[in-house]
Amino acid sequence: MGKKQQVDLREAMNAISDVVQNRPRPIREFDQIYMKSGDMVLQSEIVADWADGKRLAFIGDGDAISICAAYLHKRGIIDFGPSRIVVFDFDERIVQAVKRFADKERLDNLDDVLYNCLDAFPQPERFDCFYTNPPWGASNNGESVVVFVERGIEAVGYVGEGMVVIADDDELAWPKEVLAKTQTFAAEKRFYVSKMMSRVHRYHLDDAPNLRSCNLVLASLPDN
Repeated sequence: MGKKQQVDLREAMNAISDVVQNRPRPIREFDQIYMKSGDMVLQSEIVADWADGKRLAFIGDGDAISICAAYLHKRGIIDFGPSRIVVFDFDERIVQAVKRFADKERLDNLDDVLYNCLDAFPQPERFDCFYTNPPWGASNNGESVVVFVERGIEAVGYVGEGMVVIADDDELAWPKEVLAKTQTFAAEKRFYVSKMMSRVHRYHLDDAPNLRSCNLVLASLPDN
């Protein structure tokens, strides 16, 4: 793998600002809690590098990391990124925001589908990897996380990788329970935890400003 270019932080932050301006306001009742802009820059670079040259499905994307990854690549701020990105989200405002930004900036590799993950996953194509930052499951013992992860696993046809963003806090019990439930479910589907990046993101969250999340990378077993 060749050496990747140094990211111009000012250009990256300005690009992320364009994306944030296009994003609809979060609806807390839907557990839409947005990542802070500096962490969005870092996360977009991580995701673009991880999914470089691959077909990537987003199972929900309130944060708009999908747009960020495509936009940073298009602008030449990073020289890597997915070959194709499709966002599957139930919120029509988010789907329209993706469409609007992709059309305006001519992001030809970015597409969107209006989809509720409670329904069977639409399978028009097979993806190499999936990304999801689901409702974190504090009030449902992680069931919401499991549903989004299951749809991601279906999107890759049970063969590939997934990046799951979930709460990660040493002081609270429930994030540990949700993390354990997610790992157990993934193992049942013959996926294992190949990497975990702990406590890397912060959020605009008034009642828990110090709560962070991790990147949990799942990979299918070779014989899946």
